[in-house]
Amino acid sequence: MTDMSIRDKEYEAKKEEQIKEEKKLKLKEYRRNYYREYYKRNPEKKNLEIQASNNRKRYKEDDEYRKKQIEYSRFYRQMKKKEKEEINEKLAKLEILERILNDNIDLKNINCSVKV
Repeated sequence: MTDMSIRDKEYEAKKEEQIKEEKKLKLKEYRRNYYREYYKRNPEKKNLEIQASNNRKRYKEDDEYRKKQIEYSRFYRQMKKKEKEEINEKLAKLEILERILNDNIDLKNINCSVKV
């Protein structure tokens, strides 16, 4: 009787593994079909994806390209940081102007200049 129960457990374990494998295969097939249809509907996205994959391959293989990309990303981050600082400065100046206007301060008697 123990031999039967052991065989049954082994059979169930194999059955579960087969079910898991079938689910994985179905999921792969679903993804493959989904992206095929997606790229048929949006051919420009396929071109972007191809270009991105080519850039990733080139980034792995070419040292000069990698260095240029790193320098560009540093430069881009610095530009974004400068833009944020400029925006924050302008917002601070606008807040000062709003406070002045909200406090009903007599502007004729005050000399202030704000460049925006």
